[in-house]
Amino acid sequence: MKYFFLVFTLLYSTIALCQVQITGTIMDKETGKSMPGLYLYVHKDYDKWIDINQTDAQGNFVGIIKADELSSKSKYQIFINEKGYEQINYEVDINNHEPVTIQLIRRKPGPLIWDCGTPSFGFYAPQVSNSLSDLPDFIQKKLAAYLIDRLGSDYYSRTQFSGGRVVDINRLHNVEPNSLNYQWTVHNYYLCFAIADTLGGSMAMDSTGRVTVELGFPAIGHDASKAKVITKNEAIKIAKRNKSYKRRKTTIAFGYDNKNDCFQWTFRNCTYKGVNVGCNILHIAAHTGQVLRTSRTAGKRSFYR
Repeated sequence: MKYFFLVFTLLYSTIALCQVQITGTIMDKETGKSMPGLYLYVHKDYDKWIDINQTDAQGNFVGIIKADELSSKSKYQIFINEKGYEQINYEVDINNHEPVTIQLIRRKPGPLIWDCGTPSFGFYAPQVSNSLSDLPDFIQKKLAAYLIDRLGSDYYSRTQFSGGRVVDINRLHNVEPNSLNYQWTVHNYYLCFAIADTLGGSMAMDSTGRVTVELGFPAIGHDASKAKVITKNEAIKIAKRNKSYKRRKTTIAFGYDNKNDCFQWTFRNCTYKGVNVGCNILHIAAHTGQVLRTSRTAGKRSFYR
């Protein structure tokens, strides 16, 4: 029994020594208060996430670097991209076992920062960009020319860059070998824009600055009439005439219709039967008030009580 206990202790100690723990506290720099419930990633060499964790009620965290990720040639970071705060990739010294204190700086009022649906790349973490100045100069120039052409000068001046991701495709294949088998196209630049801090649209470009996915806003620069938007109340009147509006039951949304390249109002009416849900949707062109089409979706609710 003593022999078994000794072997177990040595084995457990060996396993513990084969990984590194990073401990610390996340705080709001302005208030000095800890930040509970905040998600953070442990990154290796800035673009490979190797652990994910969440701070406890006191704002403390523990990050793990497993043995197969340890290398004297690599650098390790705590990456945090919390809404309302400046993004941070805090470099840690894995040879220093003292807890670290990471202070987050509140973001100054400015353009809306949002994630417009960048795909997941497994363990590869693309570079997060919250400013156009993060992009190469030639990409910035080609992007500006494209946006002015698509949106026209007036709408372009009202459009704000709201964040994006930059993908190094060679690095992606190195970190995530399975990416070679993706059945979809990986783009180099995933870019998000917002109008008046409300409506968002996304686009993509390749490494040369060629647009590979059009921006999810109408080509107003080619048809100025698409800049006009009927009011929500006007759209409701149209929906009522088409028997597609029920107060407190109908979900109304404003967005982009890529089939007709225009802004649209949608009126969604859903019925529920057990776990099954079916929705009828009325699509109205926001610049003309014309009914574009009706559509129907069906599926199952993710939870049912």
